[in-house]
Parts: sequence; C-alpha cells; structure tokens
Amino acid sequence: MAIDIDNNNKILIIQPDDQTRSMLVEIFKENDFDVLEARDGAEGFAKANNQPDISVVLTDLTMPRIDGWEFLKTKKDNEFLKDVPVVIYANLISREDKQAALDAGAQDFIAKGAASPAEIVQKVARAMQQGEYDLQVDPYALDAQQFIEDFHLNSNFQCTNCGSPLAVRIKAYKGKDLTAKIVCPNCGKEYL
Repeated sequence: MAIDIDNNNKILIIQPDDQTRSMLVEIFKENDFDVLEARDGAEGFAKANNQPDISVVLTDLTMPRIDGWEFLKTKKDNEFLKDVPVVIYANLISREDKQAALDAGAQDFIAKGAASPAEIVQKVARAMQQGEYDLQVDPYALDAQQFIEDFHLNSNFQCTNCGSPLAVRIKAYKGKDLTAKIVCPNCGKEYL
C-alpha cells in the first residue's frame, strides 16, 4: 500500500546493517520514494553531496566512522542537508538518549522492531511535512470574497466534495520559499 507523498520524496537511508538497510530500502521503494543508501554517516555525507533535493534522512545512531550523533551535529554545516529533517531508526535506547537525539535536531525516533513498515513510512512522511500548515480562512474577512470570486470557489469557502470548510495549505521550503494551495483538510481535494 503506497502512501501519497507530495512533491519530492528522496530519502537518504543511513544504516550499517546490510539486512536492515535492504529492508528499509525495499519499504520506501514500494512507497514510491527515490532512495539513496549509505552504511554510515561519512558515506551519507558523500552521497548527499550535490543532492539538493533530499527530503528526509533516516539514520541509525551506532555506526562506524561518523555515527548518528556526529551526523546530527555535523549536518547543520552541510549545504545539502542542513534543513533536511532527520528521523532516527535505532535500537531501543533510554528515554534520555531519545530526548538527546530530539534535542540534537532529530524530528522523530523509531525503535527498531517496534514499528510496522507502514508506521515507519508514516513517521518519515510526517517528518517530511514539517513546515506545512493548514490555515482556516474567514470567507467574509478582508479580500476573501474577491479571492473566492476570482478563483471560482464556493462563496461559503466550503469543499464541493464533502462540504467541509476549506483551508489554505502553506508549505515552507529551504531558503524560506513558500507555496500555498487551497485544500479540503477533510477529504484532501485540492482547488489551487
């Protein structure tokens, strides 16, 4: 079952164990991700060079050469990875270590063996959507009625599919660029 991911969906999987890495690569390819893979953080940085379109990194913590901790610390200085969300996929560690990983810049933490393939993809997809916001619009405030008329939307700013109030979905990208769409947060129908 593929999960629909908007726009770019390139993932860098950094995992020292060949079997685990192969399993993760297969899971993400089945869900229409473009996959780069590496055995440790050093190889991960090498693979990321000249790859400005990596959407997310899934990494272990315990690895040779550059481990996950050093990767989190160092990625902030990497032109291609500094704004890319990182999800940790590692053996169950203490609550303190999990919090330390989040404090070091990880978006989320998945304990190996504790999540199904669908849950792994969902957590990674959620991390990729960081910086995406749905904003409610008052259809009678400021220029809303003119906007509704200009773009041929329902005058009450409701979904023609399910009747739910529409929202403006704003997505922030690297470099502070923004895109906006009119969407139904209930059924997912896009209008602009």
